[in-house]
Amino acid sequence: MDLTPISGKINSSPVSGSLPIIQFFVNELRVIQILASDWDSDQVVRCRWSYQSSTDECGSACFDLPNASLSPIDCAVTWTGVLRSADVANGLNQSTYVVSVTVEDFVNASSTTPLSSVPHQLLVQVSYQSVNACASRPSIGSFLLRNQACFAWSVGSTLVLTFYGSILPYCYNNDNHSIVAFVSSTPLNVQKGNIYRSSNYTWAVTISWTPTSDQVGLVPICAAAVDDYGQASDQNCVMIAVGA
Repeated sequence: MDLTPISGKINSSPVSGSLPIIQFFVNELRVIQILASDWDSDQVVRCRWSYQSSTDECGSACFDLPNASLSPIDCAVTWTGVLRSADVANGLNQSTYVVSVTVEDFVNASSTTPLSSVPHQLLVQVSYQSVNACASRPSIGSFLLRNQACFAWSVGSTLVLTFYGSILPYCYNNDNHSIVAFVSSTPLNVQKGNIYRSSNYTWAVTISWTPTSDQVGLVPICAAAVDDYGQASDQNCVMIAVGA
């Protein structure tokens, strides 16, 4: 990390966030949007694959996701799910991969020398879709907060977020599908309420959190809705900038 003062202040490393496990089905094309932000708003954040060089950033987990692509600006990983050949040979119907990405901040868009680098890893689990499941995954949203949003909050003030998971009408009408869980990645001391039905095809969960003084900085919160066949939605992530 480069501690050289820029614009009169010491550099802060970027912060990233995602769910720890992302679900893929075989032959399914999905995009994993990793949340990446920097407290230094005048700097540029980019992502790249982690690699083994003079500093081993990922060990045996480097480039574990075959033929995946990574958008440096959006920090978005695009991939089509496949099973490992070794798993297929052993009669397994599920494979697990490690995604290893490095998030870096730069003084401006033209700079190629990072001020700091932080690792971000998650697991990808690939399996076959249930024959009885709805063809479309559920969706998720947060009231008044778009995915990848960043907003300020204060220590000692209680933040309340509601996530909504929806089933497509034809999935509900034909097979009576429902949202049965919300998986999440949250900071310490978050309180999560019970799932409730908010409309015909939508279920919701509310989380509340009161940041403490040792949680000042950027704090990611991510969630996904899961239906009764275990199908997870895309993740919905927000970054909370906690200030004293």
